Amino acid sequence: MGARVLSLAVAATCVLLPLTACGGASTEPSTGAATGGSRASDATAGSATTAPPASLSARDTVAVVAWFKDSRHHEGLESLDKVLSRYTAGSATSDAGTVLTACNELAHDVRILKTFDPIPDAPAQAAWASALADLEQGAADCAAGIRDNDTAQSAEAESGIKKGDSEYAAVVDRLGTILGADPTNSPT
Repeated sequence: MGARVLSLAVAATCVLLPLTACGGASTEPSTGAATGGSRASDATAGSATTAPPASLSARDTVAVVAWFKDSRHHEGLESLDKVLSRYTAGSATSDAGTVLTACNELAHDVRILKTFDPIPDAPAQAAWASALADLEQGAADCAAGIRDNDTAQSAEAESGIKKGDSEYAAVVDRLGTILGADPTNSPT
């Protein structure tokens, strides 16, 4: 399981318990302090007392937790982590076969991820939509660049995939903040 997704899974469990245990939990925005995401190499889960962002009501927080805990969303994020790790590993060694396979898998995964329900948090969903668009274009450029031995297109692909991965990291940060975790944002 990818480190990003694992830490979010642990946090989703931790944050849901106090919210659902409140029975009459307020739907007014929380006044608690939000925790920022970390780019640390190890994923760590926050405590169950970490408050969601001030702009999120308890109901919205539960909706985000439910979205994340839906197995297809969780598995989709995990798959994206894995394919981005394979792409990074192939790029680091200049292994065109590994990179091409990863780009084809990335294109496949993005097509599926685009059919998923939107994240019930506007900032996370906006970053998610941008990430998927950039990853989709990067994957297409990657396959074409390798197929046509076009170094300029391959460079565009790398730039697009890095941008998409950075936007995906922002999604993970946002979800981590909502769920009370400091996930790692590096797929490697």
